Amino acid sequence: MEGRLICRHDYIRLYAVKFAACKMLMLMHELCMRTSPNEVYHFNCFQCSMCDEQLSVGAEYARDPSTNAPICRKYCVPRSSSTCIDGNGGGTISESVTPSTAHLPHQSYNSGKRGRTTLSAKQHARFEQVFETNPRPNTKV
Repeated sequence: MEGRLICRHDYIRLYAVKFAACKMLMLMHELCMRTSPNEVYHFNCFQCSMCDEQLSVGAEYARDPSTNAPICRKYCVPRSSSTCIDGNGGGTISESVTPSTAHLPHQSYNSGKRGRTTLSAKQHARFEQVFETNPRPNTKV
């Protein structure tokens, strides 16, 4: 395919991103939830496959291994046993379901804030010593 020109219809058919739940094509103006590099959901389609409760940004969820559909936390047993129960309250769906976190596609993981810098007493003394000699030291202190 490289180096060839293709029409818009074929480009969309071959390369366009499709939503994981509804399989519709993603348009440029649509807001979405990206759960992995290859999975994108409409905000409204990102819901538990057991109870149809909408999952919000940052909500913990697990995956049903047979359908790969999201399952909300209330249908999962605590992480130590790592099993999910079906909607009727009995039986296991999977022995290996692990929770993950949903996020927006271009959302920064640290939301623009740096972590707080902490210095040991020795580092602090050295820092003050350097600033006494030069109030604008270089980064190789």
